[in-house]
Amino acid sequence: MMATCSSDHKVKIWEKQENESWTVVKEIVAHYSPVWRVSWAHPDYGTILATCSMDHRATIWRMMNDDKTNWVKKELTDSSTPVTDVKFAPRTWSEMMTGSPDQLRLAACSEDKVRLYTVQVNSELNDTYCDCTSENIVQSEEVE
Repeated sequence: MMATCSSDHKVKIWEKQENESWTVVKEIVAHYSPVWRVSWAHPDYGTILATCSMDHRATIWRMMNDDKTNWVKKELTDSSTPVTDVKFAPRTWSEMMTGSPDQLRLAACSEDKVRLYTVQVNSELNDTYCDCTSENIVQSEEVE
């Protein structure tokens, strides 16, 4: 699978066909403004991706029950400025940082902070499936 994001607020999930062409299997209105980035988690965690946008949100998406058309989301809304980038840590780093194979780390960047989230991936699969905690690891200071 492949995911793309665009200025029309959407994320599209694509699947490669046997004839080598790509087909959209899911189109999600993901944010309230242009979507700037999409990032996949390591497949050992399941089918999970993160997106970010000018709407001050980072969102974590998880495909449910191997159904390419069924995705749940968790919005991370603690940024006061547009979120410009999201990236999952590699699997080994997530395990090393959290001490658990069931948690992964997500960095979300905005103009004033980098937030580092711990995402619990094996909890109940509903709208709040990921118990996210965040810590601000970099905060900008005004320079005169």
